[in-house]
Amino acid sequence: MRLPKDFVSMMRPLTGDELISELQHGEAKRGLRVNTLRITPEEFEKLSSFPLRKSPLCSEGFIIDRDAPAGTCAFHDAGLYYLQEPSASAVGEACGDVRGLNILDLCAAPGGKSTHLAAKAGHSGTIIANECVKSRTKPLRSNLERMGVRIHAVTSAMPYELKPYFAERFDLVLADVPCSGEGMFRREENALREWSLDHVRSCAERQSSILEDAAAMTAPGGLLVYSTCTLNVYENELTIDTFLSAHPEFVMERIDSVSIPGARPDWCKALNEYIRLAGRLMPHVVEGEGHFVAKMRKTTEGSVSSVVKSIIKSRLRAMTTQENELFYSFWRDSFSCEPWYEPAVFEDKVYLISPELRDIPYSVSQGVHAGSFRTKRFEPSHTLYMAVSPDDIYSTLPLDNETYRAFISGLELPCEEKGFCAVTFGGYIIGYGKGSGGVLKNKYPAGLRRY
Repeated sequence: MRLPKDFVSMMRPLTGDELISELQHGEAKRGLRVNTLRITPEEFEKLSSFPLRKSPLCSEGFIIDRDAPAGTCAFHDAGLYYLQEPSASAVGEACGDVRGLNILDLCAAPGGKSTHLAAKAGHSGTIIANECVKSRTKPLRSNLERMGVRIHAVTSAMPYELKPYFAERFDLVLADVPCSGEGMFRREENALREWSLDHVRSCAERQSSILEDAAAMTAPGGLLVYSTCTLNVYENELTIDTFLSAHPEFVMERIDSVSIPGARPDWCKALNEYIRLAGRLMPHVVEGEGHFVAKMRKTTEGSVSSVVKSIIKSRLRAMTTQENELFYSFWRDSFSCEPWYEPAVFEDKVYLISPELRDIPYSVSQGVHAGSFRTKRFEPSHTLYMAVSPDDIYSTLPLDNETYRAFISGLELPCEEKGFCAVTFGGYIIGYGKGSGGVLKNKYPAGLRRY
């Protein structure tokens, strides 16, 4: 790899030749994180068809070979794991226990950290996954759906646009900010091509602005977690030092849950020595491509926000009597559990949404899309079947390797079941279909099919 000269000149005095040599001659690390909404890491180790090595950076993380077929595996389709660079998985781990919290992931696409926090929350609390670029919300939504996350809403807005609606609302705000991407040098050619000192400086300015908005949305007593996938001090220690100097209501907390080397306040002559409590992951020190993470607690003294919360008009309504009969008739015939939230309707679509997520601004999707009303019937969705536990479903069609390949390509399959049924592989749901006349009508979404 040919590194930018300015990057080498900037980093060599701080790290010596070790970082430069690793980036130039080492191989990029590849990893996955087990989705504990579906399976435990121990269970997945026994199930995996490719080699795994435990990652020291995340209790649910594994390091995998570069050629492991992890992205085309049935268990990936079933949401048993998320392909995530090893050091990136340390960020969610560093957030600690998030059960029951109201969470904002401010820069969420493609969803690695949102799905990690959702798994740690275990269907408790709420998560708003925000992505500024609307086109990037599609893969974000797809990943949240594949992993079976029930407690989420997806929004698309700039942080300053969200701030008036969410003043001091969240127990945890994760700002995994856009950065110069030096931790992606070995994975993406664009990161190398686009890097410059001017780009580093502009990123640092944008990151400081995002932190200001994130701070306003953090509740008193709540956590603000800042992270980047870059290596320089300007976007890491120096940005945090500047923020903490301007915000005495925030105090740095030590990251105790993972083995992350401490940050280096000496590299930027930081005013706040306790920046060393932040974590700095460097590719010549850990098995990962590089990350920085800082965990800051907002104190309760003098932190009342001056921002007035804005109210929006609800677009959702309750079901009519006829809709109620159609929906619950389907549900009773299909599942042994109760809906986890009261159904709500937007146009002809039914959603299962936490009450706290029903009326939010800049919404792209809210909760689990359960399905849609058609003429005198209810048609369930792929998203609903991915959110339901296999133990709660009456009718299933198990697949083997051959029928799995046929199903994900959209083909019909032999089926003795009648009506809607889940389609499973190894006991885990990958989709659904409708049985009739000895054949399963395939309902696997066209956008997910592989031919």
